Amino acid sequence: MNLQRKNFNVSNDIRIIDIEPPQVKLVLHTMEQRDVEIKPQLVGSLPPDYEITSIDVSPSKIPILYTTDLENPNDIYLTTTPIYINGIQQSVKLTTKIVAPKGVYPLDASNWPDVTVVIYIHKK
Repeated sequence: MNLQRKNFNVSNDIRIIDIEPPQVKLVLHTMEQRDVEIKPQLVGSLPPDYEITSIDVSPSKIPILYTTDLENPNDIYLTTTPIYINGIQQSVKLTTKIVAPKGVYPLDASNWPDVTVVIYIHKK
């Protein structure tokens, strides 16, 4: 799209002197909405005599917008930032961020919410 002074509607007390860059590339995508699961991204392993009994994620699902040109929209999910579990010997509660794939956006167009992950661990 070529940008020219006539493309802008500004008040009379504002004067456009120059437009940089003179061209912009505009790409439009069709968007759809749905709720998707948030999966915790666990990295590492527990000591040999410990095991994870369950994991709670809150929120467990959130509404998103995604571009319809994604290859497998039914396979969309969100993950948390990495949660390193090496050496953990007791249950933990953590606040993490969301990691979203390309073409996936928060529904309210603001930042992603924080996610609380509780990992329940016990000795075998």
